[in-house]
Amino acid sequence: MLKTSPTVVLVNRAAKSMKRSKNRNKLKIRTRVEHVFAVVKRLWEFTKVRYRGLAKNAGRAFTALALAIFTCLEID
Repeated sequence: MLKTSPTVVLVNRAAKSMKRSKNRNKLKIRTRVEHVFAVVKRLWEFTKVRYRGLAKNAGRAFTALALAIFTCLEID
């Protein structure tokens, strides 16, 4: 069997740690965004939108998202 050199191992470890840090940053942003959508779907019952028109859905979505953002950020 061929052994990998220590420098190759160090480079691979560095690459893995960079990937993990990038994924952590993405995860932080993703959780913030998805929390807003969860608030919209749960509190304002925005789960069933299939049978409404596009204009009604859009108006209701913008209103619900604005309220969710104000609720999550606690802006007075």
